[in-house]
Amino acid sequence: MRVSLSPNANIIAALLFLTGMSLPACAQTPDDLLLDVKDVSAPDSPIKLAAGRVSFKQEIHSYRVNSAIARHLELANVSSKTILAYEVSFYAIPLYGGALLRVDRRDMFFTEKLTFVPGFRESLDDDWPESREQGSGEGPTIPKKYTGTPKAELKVVFVEFDDGSTYGTSDWGKHLSEGRAATIGWIVEFIHAFESGGDGELRTTLTKALALPEDLEITRDYLRMFDYNLKSDGAGKLIAKTKDRLRAAQEHVNMM
Repeated sequence: MRVSLSPNANIIAALLFLTGMSLPACAQTPDDLLLDVKDVSAPDSPIKLAAGRVSFKQEIHSYRVNSAIARHLELANVSSKTILAYEVSFYAIPLYGGALLRVDRRDMFFTEKLTFVPGFRESLDDDWPESREQGSGEGPTIPKKYTGTPKAELKVVFVEFDDGSTYGTSDWGKHLSEGRAATIGWIVEFIHAFESGGDGELRTTLTKALALPEDLEITRDYLRMFDYNLKSDGAGKLIAKTKDRLRAAQEHVNMM
């Protein structure tokens, strides 16, 4: 059967042929991908993956892959000590969009009650969007499907126990003590500013702190959290919590 194109369609087809372009593909939605997460940590790791699944809902465009990722991990403390801080890396390869690497860190140094005790399981549940562009300098291309077997892996990188001993190494772990000391310095300044000049002096001190370059990740994260909580909780309530965090830090120092 012969199919006739409209004049406009003929013109578009001719232009695409002459320029070497292809018609952009409409968004395609492949089947959702659900993967079990494999623990690739060393056999002597004090944290084991008790359960782990990750799902990928992907939408394929002519030169981009949009993904909605949802992850559930259960980490078990299989050691004989209470864990104070840890770092794990998560690596996955879905059907489209290339490899994904995500690092999760948690420091409970400023937490009064440590809950990651021996035998306890801690959950990591989160979801996030991911958008990856794929193409060449000559124009959009259809993202290619991964030809291997999709996978998801978790690896324990660093652990610190409440007695100060550690397992593994990482750049973040190496700078934990330095970052905590810098954070304590700011905590003391914030408390002093509030007690001497009230809400206004506290906000002025925080503004100065946020404007300074801060290379230590733990301190930078704390300053951002302090700024957020100041806006949501108010100065009085936040300073009371901050004093509790300072006492908790002192208790952990005494245990080490």
